[in-house]
Amino acid sequence: MRNVEPVITVDGLVKRYKSTVAVRNVSFSVARGEIFGLLGRNGAGKTTRVLGFSAGAVVLSALTFGWE
Repeated sequence: MRNVEPVITVDGLVKRYKSTVAVRNVSFSVARGEIFGLLGRNGAGKTTRVLGFSAGAVVLSALTFGWE
């Protein structure tokens, strides 16, 4: 497999609900041409991992979005 720059990079995402940490330090990357999905039962936190983070960074190609 060749070395490909990721088109999506997620680094250290955290989701808090007041004093409760629901998701802690989620990090992954997706290379061009890869198929990526999140699987899990209802209530497992799939949507929380994609939307509404309290801290961390998401890089889509050259665009960076961050939360503190």
